Amino acid sequence: MRLVQQAWRFTAPLVAALCVFAALAVAQDRQLTRSDGSVLDWSIERPSGDAEVPIMIFMQGSGCAPVSASAGIALARAVFDGFAAVNLEKYGVSPAGDPKACSEAFYRHSTNSQRAEDYLLVVEELDDIAWWDGRLFVFGGSEGAEVAARFIAAHPVDAAILMSLGGGRTFGEDVREVMLDDMKRSGVPAEQLPDIDLAFQNIRENPKSAEIWGGSSFVYWADSIDRRAADFMMESDAPMLLIQGGADRSVPVASARLTVALLEQSGKCNLTYWEEAGLDHGMVDGTGTSRLADILELSRHWLLTRTGRPSACP
Repeated sequence: MRLVQQAWRFTAPLVAALCVFAALAVAQDRQLTRSDGSVLDWSIERPSGDAEVPIMIFMQGSGCAPVSASAGIALARAVFDGFAAVNLEKYGVSPAGDPKACSEAFYRHSTNSQRAEDYLLVVEELDDIAWWDGRLFVFGGSEGAEVAARFIAAHPVDAAILMSLGGGRTFGEDVREVMLDDMKRSGVPAEQLPDIDLAFQNIRENPKSAEIWGGSSFVYWADSIDRRAADFMMESDAPMLLIQGGADRSVPVASARLTVALLEQSGKCNLTYWEEAGLDHGMVDGTGTSRLADILELSRHWLLTRTGRPSACP
């Protein structure tokens, strides 16, 4: 396990280069039917040419926007242009959906557990792809990283990149800290701070409710507040790269550091940790400059150098 605490390493102008990455074949839009009869929209896009290629599953963050609305996923797709890309829409989200109007189906059914189940369902469809070289990778950021952790606990992968996850404490513990810190910074008096633990208890008592609290449904919260991503990560033997911004105010950096400690204590040697000093949840620095493209390029190099290498302890 490698702990890296660092300032930014280089600022190459990658974004312009990403606009001219290798031409891709048109994405194939596909559909599956879940066990409850609902439709799961997903797509697969391969690089041009006839060579066999690996597949990377991209797992987007929170909200009900379609994958096409995610600039972060688009940038990650461009960096990993030598991989075929698999993308899934969340429950209740259509590829042409309004990113600002979440459906009732989304609020009632979209949870991280449901998302992980959807990815497992789609992976079963990949076995018949003749041009796939058999290697499977996952990339997830924020909520997508938590979903990725659940996925790799249930399905083998060749490597996983998890960004802005935290993971060492339960989701509820991280949310409590972030919400209270944010309100304190905003000048909310102590006596006016909400009782978040009481809200969580109400959610636990009503786990099937579509009532909204904090922007998400009780259904979503109930599925996540008592889960810890590190527990899922410890179920996987795949090489994992955990990237955390040192100035992240959406996920406490202390939670990511605890993930490192927990995996070390469990005897796991398959985690690399990069703590990027001065970068926030979206890998933006203190001047407002996005460093995401360079972080992604470095993570691509990490992945390519670890493919096929054992994760056993030295």
